[in-house]
Amino acid sequence: SRPATHLKIAPRKVKAGTLRMFHLSLTSGTVSCREATIVYFAGHKTHTSRKGKARIKARLPHPGKFTAVARPKACKPSRATVRARSTVRAR
Repeated sequence: SRPATHLKIAPRKVKAGTLRMFHLSLTSGTVSCREATIVYFAGHKTHTSRKGKARIKARLPHPGKFTAVARPKACKPSRATVRARSTVRAR
């Protein structure tokens, strides 16, 4: 069986339409699962560092859920979600 991974993303809640820097962290008991893993989020793609860290600057265009996906070569993929809320608050 392939080793497990766990992806975290911050911030988890943002206003739709604002440009934000998202910090991603991939953890695993196996070092090769953390480093140089491709991470996809909101139409962007990047690689993790040796420590499993990555950053993506993105604008979430509309309210809803957006999912980040990490796909290590020899390990199980993992996901994390961000919720974009409406810029107009309901009263």
